[in-house]
Amino acid sequence: MEHPQAQKRAKELAAALWRFKIVMPDDSELCREFILHGERAKVPDLHTVVVKMCESKYLHEYCNFDLGYAMAKGIITFHRGRAVAQSKWREMIRKCVLLTTGTTKFPRTWPWLQNTTPAAWKAKNDRTLSLVDPIVPDIYFRKQ
Repeated sequence: MEHPQAQKRAKELAAALWRFKIVMPDDSELCREFILHGERAKVPDLHTVVVKMCESKYLHEYCNFDLGYAMAKGIITFHRGRAVAQSKWREMIRKCVLLTTGTTKFPRTWPWLQNTTPAAWKAKNDRTLSLVDPIVPDIYFRKQ
């Protein structure tokens, strides 16, 4: 990352993530792509990268990611033989993981900005016992 523009983007991204109490992960393809390619990246603007990183933190730390992922895999098995596009697969995982908290939407304010620990958030919002598995997913297989 010797290019001055890449260094500038790296500093801007690190500062923006820091405002949301996120340390830039070394293994983030999204961050790396933004830093190296800027406006030519798949996600070309800083704000969207930061939002995606906040979403990722929430899904992995404040939801039951393993259960949501297993649900998404189960949905694919349930609909065997029907292909799912990569973008739809990611969306399906996201929604299934969010469902472990009883909703398909992200919170208005990120819990870590309210000093809420993942354990406290999960205890308050865990809805894993009320999930009904194969009802949700048909939306991913309909033609649009």
